[in-house]
Amino acid sequence: MIKSISLLALLSNLMIATMAFAGPWISSGGDLVGDTRNPWFVVNSPVVTYCIKADAKSFSASSSAVKVALEKSLAFWRGEFQENENYTKESLNHLPLSIPKFVEIACDSQVDLKLILGEGALSKEEALYVQSRRTEVVALTVRTDYDSVTLKGRGFLYIAGDLNKPAWLEKVWTNDSRLTTVIAHELGHILGIPHQSGDYATMTGIPENPAALNLMAESTPQAAVLKNKIGYGFVQGIAPILSNLKSQESCEISAATRQWLNIAEATHCLRVVLSPINTDGEIFASLYAVEENGNSRLLGHFVADMLSRTLLNYKFDVITQLVLNKDQKVFTFPAANQVDFMTGGVQLFANMNLKLSRVDQPVPDRSVILTVSPLQMVILGGSEYGFTTLFSSHRIRPSF
Repeated sequence: MIKSISLLALLSNLMIATMAFAGPWISSGGDLVGDTRNPWFVVNSPVVTYCIKADAKSFSASSSAVKVALEKSLAFWRGEFQENENYTKESLNHLPLSIPKFVEIACDSQVDLKLILGEGALSKEEALYVQSRRTEVVALTVRTDYDSVTLKGRGFLYIAGDLNKPAWLEKVWTNDSRLTTVIAHELGHILGIPHQSGDYATMTGIPENPAALNLMAESTPQAAVLKNKIGYGFVQGIAPILSNLKSQESCEISAATRQWLNIAEATHCLRVVLSPINTDGEIFASLYAVEENGNSRLLGHFVADMLSRTLLNYKFDVITQLVLNKDQKVFTFPAANQVDFMTGGVQLFANMNLKLSRVDQPVPDRSVILTVSPLQMVILGGSEYGFTTLFSSHRIRPSF
């Protein structure tokens, strides 16, 4: 008889840390060496097959609700990847970021991903693996097979049942927001995103300083289940995992900003476009004026001379990586180059003293401070009276 997988242990200790199992099984896309953090699917897998195995006796949500949650989760990650795809494209080590098309088929030995809902839907081998965990789990992603030649994985996403539980746990998966949050978290592991530190992300330079849920925090599945129990929700939305490396806009232009920049009332928004990360020039970003009809014009560039560049406070954290086996057949490189790994999604953190060099007006360069994180971008303009907030944008995504 298969032992029931209880959710009660979540109250005291829920860990979804990574561990290796006998054979090729690896769970939660975690932090071990080798290829265990690799995405399950890369550019040679434009279509991924999945199936749903549900135990109606232990799992409350319908298969149709799970499909909707999966589509919402895919849309979230598609947006994350699209905004981040400005990263070292010319580099040999650049891993193209893409979301494959997910197609439902019948569950068989060849399906790429099984969504297993409730303990009664587990096979004997799957149940033994889940029970082998150091702690009981609410959700788990397990890679059961990986082909280092085609760089393709196969496995299952398991969500524990919610029927015949205490009242505050009963039918938690009928709540679409909680179900989607957990599926999106586990799907992140399948796409190569490991756990991120911190349950919430906060912003500086924003008066309300709102907090947003860190979707890939280790505690997120637990928080999704327990939020009714302990009295909080994800009211401020979801923090982006990856940085927007394309452009950001702010349409809240104060009179002080218009005066500092000397721009007309016809300017409806300001747009900041970051230069590619691998750019060797002195331009870090460019500033555009956007009119109400959508037309834009270049105002200037945020620059630093080569000496001051060495003193700038900025860093890039690589989030997605692909370790390559010498026998892999997906990516080809020049014979003179040996590439052992590729990197994809990044987080940009910066707090830089720069100069705004105008191209639209013959005026001297002026000092600015540019602060960037995945959650926000703030630009302060210096003057004899202190600093003026020229640009402020934040990227909190709506809760599911």
